Amino acid sequence: MALTLPEQFYKILYASQSVIIILPENVDGDELCAGYALAHYLHNRNIECILVTSDCHETQKSYTFLPTPRHVRSDLKHARDFLLVFKTTYNDITNVRTTRTDDKLTIHVTPEKGSIDARDFSFELSDFPFDALLTLGLSSREDAGSVFRETPDIFYDVPIINIDRSSDNEEFGHINMIIRTASSLSEVIADLLLKESKQNVTSDVAQCLLTGIISGTDSFRKSQTTPRALSLASDLIKQGADQQEVVTHMYRSQPLSLLQLWGRALTSLTASGPGNAVMTLTLDEDDFKETNSEPHLLPTIVAKAQQNNTKARIWMIFYTFNDEKRLFAKTVRTKALPVEYFGPEKNDLYNTIVPADISREKIIAEAERILLDDH
Repeated sequence: MALTLPEQFYKILYASQSVIIILPENVDGDELCAGYALAHYLHNRNIECILVTSDCHETQKSYTFLPTPRHVRSDLKHARDFLLVFKTTYNDITNVRTTRTDDKLTIHVTPEKGSIDARDFSFELSDFPFDALLTLGLSSREDAGSVFRETPDIFYDVPIINIDRSSDNEEFGHINMIIRTASSLSEVIADLLLKESKQNVTSDVAQCLLTGIISGTDSFRKSQTTPRALSLASDLIKQGADQQEVVTHMYRSQPLSLLQLWGRALTSLTASGPGNAVMTLTLDEDDFKETNSEPHLLPTIVAKAQQNNTKARIWMIFYTFNDEKRLFAKTVRTKALPVEYFGPEKNDLYNTIVPADISREKIIAEAERILLDDH
């Protein structure tokens, strides 16, 4: 009888000594929490684990209250060795040593007989030191961003377990667990782990998963929140997750830097488009410096502004950071915004460098046109 997807997942996992988890470059809170939880779970089962995301939006800074896994990295540098291989069938190597200067490393090789034949040595790359690769929330390999661009071989040399809930997932894994009906990725991981071993779903694992479900469902307020998400949240609380702590950190505890940046953003608020449904805010480099804040706060600022204007359908923040002119946008119940103006979309959020040949006024006009077309 063929194994189910969860059975295939655990068969590979428990045959592994070392696992790597790769998250999207533009990772959101739900995906980050799912990755944290899975990394803690693997550690509890004595499986070595590295969690990798380039995290271009600095999402991790909004989740510092969670227990962080041991090995979290932003790239895969030094993931494999470069090998100088000598064949010793006819001429053994009796000694190898290295010397280093400021700009050079020299490898000294002493053969047993005479000199080394050029045909007896070669340059090679070592195998990756991972038995399995878990991708969480990646619709395609390219969603890993710089991790894929800098180390593409790992996506072909290591067996992949691809876990996602996106309808456009390319199913690039050896095992593809695409649960399109789930309301969050953390719901998928919670369901998977709780069915296998509640003993290893410790309070740290449960706390990360509950935070991810709350983040992915906006504290169970999104219309796509499933009954299973509510049931799993209850199970996670029984495993030691503290819902009050999650809600306090995510919704009630606001750092001064956030409040100051929010205040500056609101002073620039303008409305346009049909029914004033396009809302625009502006922040410059000094706003971030003088409030000691960073762009990872922008989703929270938009969420706060939305609470006071529930009729707006496109929110845009034009901002400058590290001398780059950028755009953060969020849509509410409208078709996808064109990538050439707004960049790639993820969960109704957009964050991109503003193209040099496209003005702010043109982007605003495009948002207004889209809403007119919707009518």
